[in-house]
Amino acid sequence: MAARIIDKVKAADLHIVHQRADHLHLEGRHDTPPVRRGIARVKELLEAGVNVACGQDDLQNMFYPYGRMDPLEVALITAHAAHLASPGEIQAAFDMPRYTRADAAPGRYGVEVGAPANLVLLDAASAVEALRRQPAPFGRDRQGRVLATSR
Repeated sequence: MAARIIDKVKAADLHIVHQRADHLHLEGRHDTPPVRRGIARVKELLEAGVNVACGQDDLQNMFYPYGRMDPLEVALITAHAAHLASPGEIQAAFDMPRYTRADAAPGRYGVEVGAPANLVLLDAASAVEALRRQPAPFGRDRQGRVLATSR
């Protein structure tokens, strides 16, 4: 059944945006063992060519008291929950709250002349390093204006 649904999602050119941290915390919390975990079929969706993104919309509230709205943290939780471990899968998890999330949103996005310059700068040489170390951003820029820097 899942394969048929994934095929239909791909054929309809739908985007899947999931909130892994929130759902891991909420789903199945009133179950008796074995507890459901509410994990989307991220790996299968990616393999089918579906645009899969991740995000978080709960910031320290009653639904998810741990929310920090940190894209790196959300990507790491997604990588763990969906068993994303190969270099390509790690890169996909790293891209989910950034590029693939933007692809799912209406409007213009990308590195091109005239596009908004919204940046978060990390001290990491790769997606693996960024997810493993979770470095604090050392610079933030919004629409060409520096918001914060630590260097």
